[in-house]
Amino acid sequence: MYGLYLKLGHARDEKDTLMLKSFFETNLPAVQHQQMSFYERIYLYQAYCWYYYILQDFVMYYRYTQKWVDLFSEYPNLKETDVDLYIKAMHNLLTAHFHTMNHDKFTEVLQVMEDFITEKEESLNENTRTNAFVYLYTGKINRHFLDGTFSEGLKLVAEVEEKISEHQLTVDQHRVLVFYYKIACLYFGSGDNDNAIIYLNKIIQLKIGNLRADIQCFARILHLIAHYELENYSLVEYLIKSVYHFIAKNKDLSLVMEEILKFLRKNMYANPRALRTAFRELKGKLEIIAKNPYERRSYLYRISSAGWRARSRASLCRRSYSRSSGTRCRGSRA
Repeated sequence: MYGLYLKLGHARDEKDTLMLKSFFETNLPAVQHQQMSFYERIYLYQAYCWYYYILQDFVMYYRYTQKWVDLFSEYPNLKETDVDLYIKAMHNLLTAHFHTMNHDKFTEVLQVMEDFITEKEESLNENTRTNAFVYLYTGKINRHFLDGTFSEGLKLVAEVEEKISEHQLTVDQHRVLVFYYKIACLYFGSGDNDNAIIYLNKIIQLKIGNLRADIQCFARILHLIAHYELENYSLVEYLIKSVYHFIAKNKDLSLVMEEILKFLRKNMYANPRALRTAFRELKGKLEIIAKNPYERRSYLYRISSAGWRARSRASLCRRSYSRSSGTRCRGSRA
Protein backbone atom coordinates (compact mmCIF):
# COMPACT_ATOMS: atom_id res chain seq x y z
CA MET A 1 0.00 0.00 0.00
CA TYR A 2 2.82 2.39 0.82
CA GLY A 3 4.46 1.59 -2.51
CA LEU A 4 1.19 2.47 -4.26
CA TYR A 5 1.10 5.77 -2.41
CA LEU A 6 4.65 6.70 -3.42
CA LYS A 7 3.77 5.97 -7.04
CA LEU A 8 0.22 7.32 -7.11
CA GLY A 9 -0.09 9.89 -4.36
CA HIS A 10 -3.75 10.49 -3.51
CA ALA A 11 -6.45 9.02 -5.73
CA ARG A 12 -6.91 11.35 -8.71
CA ASP A 13 -10.11 10.01 -10.24
CA GLU A 14 -12.62 7.15 -10.18
CA LYS A 15 -10.20 4.90 -12.09
CA ASP A 16 -7.58 5.27 -9.33
CA THR A 17 -10.22 4.62 -6.68
CA LEU A 18 -11.53 1.45 -8.33
CA MET A 19 -8.00 0.15 -8.84
CA LEU A 20 -7.11 0.81 -5.21
CA LYS A 21 -10.29 -0.79 -3.84
CA SER A 22 -9.85 -3.85 -6.03
CA PHE A 23 -6.21 -4.28 -4.96
CA PHE A 24 -7.02 -3.78 -1.28
CA GLU A 25 -10.08 -6.03 -1.10
CA THR A 26 -8.42 -8.80 -3.12
CA ASN A 27 -5.48 -8.98 -0.72
CA LEU A 28 -7.39 -8.48 2.53
CA PRO A 29 -6.91 -11.49 4.87
CA ALA A 30 -9.95 -13.52 5.90
CA VAL A 31 -8.71 -14.06 9.49
CA GLN A 32 -10.80 -12.51 12.29
CA HIS A 33 -9.16 -9.74 14.36
CA GLN A 34 -9.43 -11.63 17.65
CA GLN A 35 -7.43 -14.49 16.15
CA MET A 36 -4.58 -12.25 15.05
CA SER A 37 -1.31 -11.70 16.88
CA PHE A 38 -0.06 -8.23 17.85
CA TYR A 39 2.00 -7.81 14.68
CA GLU A 40 -0.71 -9.20 12.42
CA ARG A 41 -3.14 -6.60 13.77
CA ILE A 42 -0.51 -3.87 13.42
CA TYR A 43 0.10 -4.70 9.77
CA LEU A 44 -3.64 -4.85 9.10
CA TYR A 45 -4.14 -1.42 10.69
CA GLN A 46 -1.24 -0.05 8.66
CA ALA A 47 -2.81 -1.34 5.45
CA TYR A 48 -6.13 0.30 6.35
CA CYS A 49 -4.30 3.53 7.22
CA TRP A 50 -2.69 3.79 3.79
CA TYR A 51 -5.90 2.73 2.07
CA TYR A 52 -7.94 5.52 3.63
CA TYR A 53 -5.10 8.01 3.37
CA ILE A 54 -4.83 7.50 -0.39
CA LEU A 55 -8.62 7.87 -0.64
CA GLN A 56 -8.40 11.07 1.47
CA ASP A 57 -10.92 9.68 3.93
CA PHE A 58 -9.15 11.23 6.90
CA VAL A 59 -11.82 10.36 9.46
CA MET A 60 -11.36 6.64 8.74
CA TYR A 61 -7.61 7.17 8.51
CA TYR A 62 -7.74 8.66 12.02
CA ARG A 63 -9.74 5.67 13.35
CA TYR A 64 -7.12 3.18 12.22
CA THR A 65 -4.14 5.25 13.33
CA GLN A 66 -5.76 5.46 16.76
CA LYS A 67 -6.30 1.67 16.76
CA TRP A 68 -2.61 1.29 15.90
CA VAL A 69 -1.52 3.50 18.82
CA ASP A 70 -4.04 1.94 21.22
CA LEU A 71 -2.62 -1.50 20.51
CA PHE A 72 0.59 -0.38 22.22
CA SER A 73 -1.47 0.45 25.30
CA GLU A 74 -2.57 -3.20 25.35
CA TYR A 75 1.06 -4.32 24.97
CA PRO A 76 3.10 -1.54 26.69
CA ASN A 77 6.31 -3.60 26.78
CA LEU A 78 6.46 -3.45 23.00
CA LYS A 79 7.04 0.32 23.17
CA GLU A 80 10.46 -0.61 24.50
CA THR A 81 11.25 -3.48 22.15
CA ASP A 82 9.86 -1.95 18.93
CA VAL A 83 10.48 1.78 19.25
CA ASP A 84 10.38 2.28 15.47
CA LEU A 85 6.87 0.90 15.14
CA TYR A 86 5.58 2.93 18.07
CA ILE A 87 6.91 6.30 16.91
CA LYS A 88 5.66 5.51 13.40
CA ALA A 89 2.21 4.96 14.90
CA MET A 90 2.41 8.31 16.71
CA HIS A 91 3.56 10.00 13.50
CA ASN A 92 0.53 8.67 11.60
CA LEU A 93 -1.82 9.73 14.41
CA LEU A 94 -0.32 13.23 14.22
CA THR A 95 -0.88 13.26 10.46
CA ALA A 96 -4.52 12.28 11.02
CA HIS A 97 -5.04 15.10 13.53
CA PHE A 98 -3.31 17.51 11.14
CA HIS A 99 -5.61 16.70 8.22
CA THR A 100 -8.73 16.80 10.42
CA MET A 101 -7.53 20.15 11.86
CA ASN A 102 -7.70 18.81 15.42
CA HIS A 103 -5.29 21.31 16.94
CA ASP A 104 -5.56 20.36 20.63
CA LYS A 105 -5.11 16.63 20.04
CA PHE A 106 -2.27 17.32 17.61
CA THR A 107 -0.39 19.36 20.22
CA GLU A 108 -1.00 16.71 22.87
CA VAL A 109 0.23 13.79 20.72
CA LEU A 110 3.26 15.77 19.49
CA GLN A 111 4.35 16.41 23.08
CA VAL A 112 3.94 12.73 24.02
CA MET A 113 6.02 11.68 21.02
CA GLU A 114 8.74 14.26 21.68
CA ASP A 115 9.00 13.23 25.34
CA PHE A 116 9.25 9.56 24.36
CA ILE A 117 11.98 10.23 21.75
CA THR A 118 13.95 12.38 24.19
CA GLU A 119 13.76 9.67 26.85
CA LYS A 120 14.95 6.93 24.47
CA GLU A 121 17.41 8.99 22.42
CA GLU A 122 20.61 7.54 23.88
CA SER A 123 19.55 3.94 23.18
CA LEU A 124 18.35 4.40 19.58
CA ASN A 125 20.23 2.94 16.62
CA GLU A 126 20.99 5.07 13.55
CA ASN A 127 17.92 4.04 11.53
CA THR A 128 15.60 4.73 14.46
CA ARG A 129 17.28 8.10 15.09
CA THR A 130 16.63 9.01 11.47
CA ASN A 131 12.97 8.03 11.70
CA ALA A 132 12.62 9.92 14.98
CA PHE A 133 14.08 13.05 13.36
CA VAL A 134 11.74 12.79 10.34
CA TYR A 135 8.60 12.21 12.41
CA LEU A 136 9.35 14.78 15.10
CA TYR A 137 10.31 17.63 12.78
CA THR A 138 7.45 16.89 10.40
CA GLY A 139 5.16 17.31 13.39
CA LYS A 140 6.85 20.50 14.54
CA ILE A 141 6.55 22.10 11.09
CA ASN A 142 2.92 20.97 10.70
CA ARG A 143 2.07 22.61 14.02
CA HIS A 144 3.14 25.95 12.56
CA PHE A 145 0.94 25.29 9.52
CA LEU A 146 -2.03 24.65 11.83
CA ASP A 147 -1.31 27.85 13.76
CA GLY A 148 -0.41 29.95 10.70
CA THR A 149 2.86 30.92 12.48
CA PHE A 150 5.07 30.65 9.40
CA SER A 151 7.76 33.15 10.44
CA GLU A 152 8.18 31.43 13.79
CA GLY A 153 8.40 28.10 12.01
CA LEU A 154 11.42 29.33 10.04
CA LYS A 155 13.48 28.89 13.23
CA LEU A 156 13.33 25.15 12.50
CA VAL A 157 14.92 25.40 9.04
CA ALA A 158 18.55 25.40 10.20
CA GLU A 159 17.85 22.45 12.52
CA VAL A 160 16.19 20.47 9.73
CA GLU A 161 19.07 21.16 7.33
CA GLU A 162 21.57 20.08 9.98
CA LYS A 163 19.63 16.89 10.67
CA ILE A 164 19.33 16.05 6.96
CA SER A 165 23.10 16.39 6.67
CA GLU A 166 23.64 14.33 9.82
CA HIS A 167 21.39 11.53 8.54
CA GLN A 168 22.28 11.78 4.85
CA LEU A 169 23.21 8.10 4.63
CA THR A 170 19.92 6.88 6.10
CA VAL A 171 17.26 9.45 5.18
CA ASP A 172 15.53 8.68 1.87
CA GLN A 173 14.87 11.10 -0.99
CA HIS A 174 11.12 11.01 -0.42
CA ARG A 175 11.55 12.44 3.09
CA VAL A 176 13.98 15.10 1.84
CA LEU A 177 11.51 16.07 -0.89
CA VAL A 178 8.70 16.53 1.65
CA PHE A 179 10.91 18.59 3.99
CA TYR A 180 11.98 20.90 1.17
CA TYR A 181 8.35 21.44 0.17
CA LYS A 182 7.29 22.19 3.74
CA ILE A 183 10.20 24.61 4.22
CA ALA A 184 9.32 26.34 0.94
CA CYS A 185 5.74 26.73 2.21
CA LEU A 186 7.01 28.24 5.48
CA TYR A 187 8.99 30.84 3.54
CA PHE A 188 6.10 31.49 1.15
CA GLY A 189 3.68 31.87 4.05
CA SER A 190 6.10 34.33 5.65
CA GLY A 191 6.18 36.42 2.48
CA ASP A 192 9.79 35.49 1.70
CA ASN A 193 9.44 34.45 -1.93
CA ASP A 194 13.18 34.48 -2.63
CA ASN A 195 13.93 31.77 -0.08
CA ALA A 196 10.78 29.86 -1.04
CA ILE A 197 12.16 29.71 -4.59
CA ILE A 198 15.53 28.42 -3.32
CA TYR A 199 13.86 25.39 -1.71
CA LEU A 200 11.46 24.84 -4.60
CA ASN A 201 14.48 24.81 -6.92
CA LYS A 202 15.98 22.09 -4.72
CA ILE A 203 12.87 19.98 -5.43
CA ILE A 204 12.86 20.74 -9.15
CA GLN A 205 16.54 19.79 -9.40
CA LEU A 206 16.21 16.49 -7.51
CA LYS A 207 16.82 13.49 -9.78
CA ILE A 208 13.99 11.33 -8.47
CA GLY A 209 11.95 10.38 -11.55
CA ASN A 210 8.24 10.03 -10.78
CA LEU A 211 8.67 9.76 -7.01
CA ARG A 212 5.80 11.77 -5.47
CA ALA A 213 4.94 13.35 -8.81
CA ASP A 214 2.06 15.09 -7.01
CA ILE A 215 4.42 17.12 -4.81
CA GLN A 216 6.71 17.78 -7.76
CA CYS A 217 3.75 19.25 -9.68
CA PHE A 218 2.59 21.45 -6.81
CA ALA A 219 6.16 22.56 -6.12
CA ARG A 220 6.32 23.89 -9.68
CA ILE A 221 2.98 25.66 -9.25
CA LEU A 222 4.22 27.33 -6.05
CA HIS A 223 7.53 28.17 -7.76
CA LEU A 224 5.58 29.87 -10.54
CA ILE A 225 3.41 31.83 -8.07
CA ALA A 226 6.47 32.94 -6.06
CA HIS A 227 8.03 34.41 -9.22
CA TYR A 228 4.67 36.03 -10.02
CA GLU A 229 4.70 37.61 -6.55
CA LEU A 230 8.18 38.97 -7.26
CA GLU A 231 6.86 40.38 -10.56
CA ASN A 232 9.35 38.42 -12.63
CA TYR A 233 6.87 38.50 -15.49
CA SER A 234 9.17 37.56 -18.34
CA LEU A 235 10.20 34.46 -16.40
CA VAL A 236 6.57 33.72 -15.45
CA GLU A 237 5.60 33.56 -19.13
CA TYR A 238 8.26 30.90 -19.68
CA LEU A 239 7.41 29.04 -16.47
CA ILE A 240 3.72 28.76 -17.34
CA LYS A 241 4.64 26.79 -20.44
CA SER A 242 7.21 24.75 -18.53
CA VAL A 243 4.75 23.87 -15.75
CA TYR A 244 2.05 22.91 -18.26
CA HIS A 245 4.53 20.61 -20.00
CA PHE A 246 5.67 18.94 -16.76
CA ILE A 247 2.13 18.43 -15.45
CA ALA A 248 0.87 17.14 -18.80
CA LYS A 249 3.76 14.68 -18.93
CA ASN A 250 2.71 13.36 -15.53
CA LYS A 251 -0.99 13.43 -16.49
CA ASP A 252 -1.72 15.36 -13.33
CA LEU A 253 -3.36 18.59 -14.52
CA SER A 254 -6.07 19.02 -11.90
CA LEU A 255 -8.83 21.60 -12.25
CA VAL A 256 -7.23 23.60 -9.44
CA MET A 257 -3.97 23.78 -11.37
CA GLU A 258 -5.78 24.73 -14.56
CA GLU A 259 -7.56 27.63 -12.86
CA ILE A 260 -4.39 28.91 -11.20
CA LEU A 261 -2.47 28.82 -14.46
CA LYS A 262 -5.33 30.57 -16.30
CA PHE A 263 -5.43 33.21 -13.56
CA LEU A 264 -1.71 33.92 -13.78
CA ARG A 265 -1.70 34.06 -17.57
CA LYS A 266 -4.74 36.35 -17.73
CA ASN A 267 -3.83 38.73 -14.88
CA MET A 268 -0.08 38.98 -15.24
CA TYR A 269 -0.21 42.72 -15.92
CA ALA A 270 -3.56 43.58 -14.32
CA ASN A 271 -3.97 46.85 -12.40
CA PRO A 272 -4.72 46.67 -8.63
CA ARG A 273 -8.49 47.13 -8.96
CA ALA A 274 -8.81 44.48 -11.67
CA LEU A 275 -6.53 42.15 -9.69
CA ARG A 276 -8.75 42.37 -6.62
CA THR A 277 -11.77 41.38 -8.69
CA ALA A 278 -9.81 38.58 -10.34
CA PHE A 279 -8.82 37.17 -6.94
CA ARG A 280 -12.49 37.08 -5.90
CA GLU A 281 -13.43 35.29 -9.12
CA LEU A 282 -10.61 32.77 -8.64
CA LYS A 283 -11.69 32.14 -5.06
CA GLY A 284 -15.26 31.46 -6.21
CA LYS A 285 -14.09 29.00 -8.87
CA LEU A 286 -11.81 27.17 -6.44
CA GLU A 287 -14.61 26.87 -3.87
CA ILE A 288 -16.77 25.16 -6.49
CA ILE A 289 -13.91 22.84 -7.53
CA ALA A 290 -13.26 21.97 -3.87
CA LYS A 291 -16.63 20.19 -3.73
CA ASN A 292 -15.32 17.58 -6.18
CA PRO A 293 -13.94 14.71 -4.03
CA TYR A 294 -11.15 14.02 -6.54
CA GLU A 295 -9.96 17.62 -6.41
CA ARG A 296 -9.53 17.70 -2.64
CA ARG A 297 -5.94 16.47 -2.97
CA SER A 298 -4.98 19.85 -4.45
CA TYR A 299 -5.93 21.51 -1.19
CA LEU A 300 -3.68 19.20 0.85
CA TYR A 301 -0.63 20.98 -0.59
CA ARG A 302 -1.61 24.51 0.29
CA ILE A 303 -0.55 25.98 3.62
CA SER A 304 -3.18 26.07 6.39
CA SER A 305 -6.40 27.85 5.47
CA ALA A 306 -6.11 30.66 8.02
CA GLY A 307 -2.48 31.28 7.12
CA TRP A 308 -3.22 31.11 3.39
CA ARG A 309 -5.94 33.76 3.71
CA ALA A 310 -3.61 36.06 5.68
CA ARG A 311 -0.83 35.46 3.14
CA SER A 312 -3.15 36.22 0.22
CA ARG A 313 -4.44 39.44 1.78
CA ALA A 314 -0.90 40.66 2.53
CA SER A 315 0.20 39.72 -0.97
CA LEU A 316 -2.62 41.66 -2.60
CA CYS A 317 -1.85 44.68 -0.41
CA ARG A 318 1.83 44.66 -1.37
CA ARG A 319 1.09 44.25 -5.06
CA SER A 320 -1.53 47.02 -5.02
CA TYR A 321 0.88 49.35 -3.23
CA SER A 322 3.69 48.65 -5.66
CA ARG A 323 1.48 49.58 -8.62
CA SER A 324 -0.04 52.73 -7.22
CA SER A 325 0.87 55.72 -5.05
CA GLY A 326 -1.80 54.91 -2.47
CA THR A 327 -1.44 54.20 1.24
CA ARG A 328 0.21 50.94 2.29
CA CYS A 329 -2.27 48.34 3.52
CA ARG A 330 -2.50 47.81 7.25
CA GLY A 331 -0.57 44.75 8.31
CA SER A 332 1.49 44.41 5.13
CA ARG A 333 5.25 43.95 5.36
CA ALA A 334 7.52 46.98 5.13
